[in-house]
Amino acid sequence: MATLNLSITVPDAVQARLLAAFCRQHGYQATVGNPAFNPVIPENPTTNPRTIANPENRVQFLKRKVIDFIKESASAAEATADAEAARKAAADKAGTDFVLS
Repeated sequence: MATLNLSITVPDAVQARLLAAFCRQHGYQATVGNPAFNPVIPENPTTNPRTIANPENRVQFLKRKVIDFIKESASAAEATADAEAARKAAADKAGTDFVLS
């Protein structure tokens, strides 16, 4: 598998604001539902918390969202190209099927 490395350089003074804004805009949550939460026993912040700290930190979230965007963009571009090729093939076929005089 090939690796495509992407590096984004931002001024140090902007990095925290940029990360916070991106995470806010794209719905990052610092806490998430605890998959091990047992509703049968009482909620306890130590032994049975309803929520836990998000195991995905904000930088990991940003990277995942950027990767998702790249994948979605590539899929959309390929779908557009496929649709255009199908439209052209249908138009070409339709043009040869009709005999008019």
